[in-house]
Amino acid sequence: MKKTRSLKPSIFVRGKNRVVKQAREGLLFNIGALIAFAWALSFLVVIIWGINISLMSPQELETENAHYFTHTFSFINYINAFDALKTEVSKDWYWLFPSGKGNYWFMLFNSLWFSLGSTIMKLISTICFAYVIARYRFPGRKFLYFFVIIQMMLPTYGHVAANYKLLSGLGLVDSPLFLLAMGAGHGMYFLICHSYFESLPTAYEESARIDGSGYFRSFIQIMLPLAKPIIVCIGLLTFISCWNDYTTTLLYLPHWRTLTSALFSYSEITMHSSKGSIPVYFAGIIVSAIPILVLYIVFNKALMSNMTIGGIKG
Repeated sequence: MKKTRSLKPSIFVRGKNRVVKQAREGLLFNIGALIAFAWALSFLVVIIWGINISLMSPQELETENAHYFTHTFSFINYINAFDALKTEVSKDWYWLFPSGKGNYWFMLFNSLWFSLGSTIMKLISTICFAYVIARYRFPGRKFLYFFVIIQMMLPTYGHVAANYKLLSGLGLVDSPLFLLAMGAGHGMYFLICHSYFESLPTAYEESARIDGSGYFRSFIQIMLPLAKPIIVCIGLLTFISCWNDYTTTLLYLPHWRTLTSALFSYSEITMHSSKGSIPVYFAGIIVSAIPILVLYIVFNKALMSNMTIGGIKG
């Protein structure tokens, strides 16, 4: 009579291996979470240190050397930041600024139109370009895709001189029309949009074709609503990036400088002369970060949402 093989040892071994695997994964997760927490805590320490400096008086900063918490709480630094941050304006604005220096509100206005306009231009170009490359098959499609990859590998400042000469010849330098140059649909956001649109099933478009929808209507009424989470997330990240970008406005918009470019210029004055004030400089940084902080609080869920949502439901 043939003996039956007992399954209990193998079941016990598999269960033991599963427990060991889960324990190992849990340990790795805890280590990763601890590293992420320490990394986030380092940023928080820097922010608290900056706020502390912004509340110091110049005399206290010299004596304490920014190693201790302030005892003066000099909120006057935030008021002085509005007067200290100034930028040169073009002759067209002399009727509003006879001294030739734009104030805080002028730079805030420049930050808003530059960040919002750049975000809209980049979103339109990136989404349209990524959608066409991902959903349609035509000669040269792969070449365009790999061209974007190769372009991302090149150093950013390797083409600044040629780019400046081109934009200057087109009359886009030192003009709000510079936003036209921001409509370039390449970079990391192109890869994200491309992978998202490529992951969507063709059933959506096929259903639209049966209902008599054209290519453009399918893109506007079907694909864009499906891509709403990723569009909102990329739009917010682009807006934050443009708000904090000071090199672009310093180079291409010398008379339309934003808050961040004015802070950079003020930091140069503070570091190389005694005309500036370090507490006022940090107060200006905190003030310029408030709009981004409000934006993050309002759209926190959108930023943290999954960027790969898709698929057929129902």
